[in-house]
Amino acid sequence: MFSHALFPTDFSAYADAVLACLPDLRKAGLIEVTLLSVIRPTDVPLPETINRESLEYWRWYSSEKLNVAQWALEGKGLRVFSRVEYGNPVEQILRVADEERFILACGR
Repeated sequence: MFSHALFPTDFSAYADAVLACLPDLRKAGLIEVTLLSVIRPTDVPLPETINRESLEYWRWYSSEKLNVAQWALEGKGLRVFSRVEYGNPVEQILRVADEERFILACGR
C-alpha cells in the first residue's frame, strides 16, 4: 500500500491520538514516517525585522516535541524523520509533500 507517510502535527490532543495509531499501520506496510511541524506566522509575527529570538524558541520547542514523538514511534519499530518549517501551514504541508514526493490522499 504505502511505506512512507507524512504526518503534519500541531501537537493537539487530536493529532496525538492519531499519532498513537501510526504504529498500527505497520501491518499495512508503513516503514517510515516524516513528522512535520509548521510554525505559523501568527505564532511568530515577522515584521520588517525578523524576531529571531522568538522564531528560534518556537523552532526549539517544536523540535523537542517532535523528538518525543519520534522516540515513541521508533520504539514501535518505525523509522522516523522530523522537520520544522515556518509559514502558512497548508502551503508548507503541500510544499513538503511535493518536495519529498508524497502522494496526497484526501478523504471526502
